[in-house]
Amino acid sequence: MVCLGAALLLGQDAAADAVESATLAAYLGQPVPSLGGVLEPIPAWGCGGSTPPLSILSVHLNWHCTFDATINPSLGSFPNDGNRFFGFHRQFLYAYNLFRQSQGRPFLQTWMPSPSASMPLGHATRPDLAACTNCTSLPANFRLPAAGGTLNPATTTLEDYGSSLVPWHNNTHVAMAQAGEPRATPALTPPVRCTSATSCA
Repeated sequence: MVCLGAALLLGQDAAADAVESATLAAYLGQPVPSLGGVLEPIPAWGCGGSTPPLSILSVHLNWHCTFDATINPSLGSFPNDGNRFFGFHRQFLYAYNLFRQSQGRPFLQTWMPSPSASMPLGHATRPDLAACTNCTSLPANFRLPAAGGTLNPATTTLEDYGSSLVPWHNNTHVAMAQAGEPRATPALTPPVRCTSATSCA
């Protein structure tokens, strides 16, 4: 499972970089308390089973199991779901940028998913530069007209935008995990579900 959002990767056309791969691996190995409280407070473990060590990956997984009704339909709707989604993931990126800065690395560039987009950094058994075969582009209703979309910010609140974006975000996680991963199934539906204390599928 890939637990870093698409924006955590470098620009789509960048070449694989051993230093970047090492920086990402080092960050993923950080105990969450070592990040100075940036990702805290952490909700009680909501993915079932016993609580694992609080790693970067487990905290991200726990957020989705605790607040994401597309993964856990029994949750229903929370007030400020969309704002909560953006807030947590912004903090996640902020924490990684702080870590990168401490390692003398530049801040992140945005990577935008699209069909067969090349992902510069590998993860687990996925090699560097694997094509995201099952990725889809950000739908037009999530893009401003200047970016070829149909989004009207005058009629769409951040709350509605964030809530509506979650399924695409989650499916992009799945598509990224499938790239170069022989164990993954090609189907993106039904939505991602937490199946154990350490993974969603």
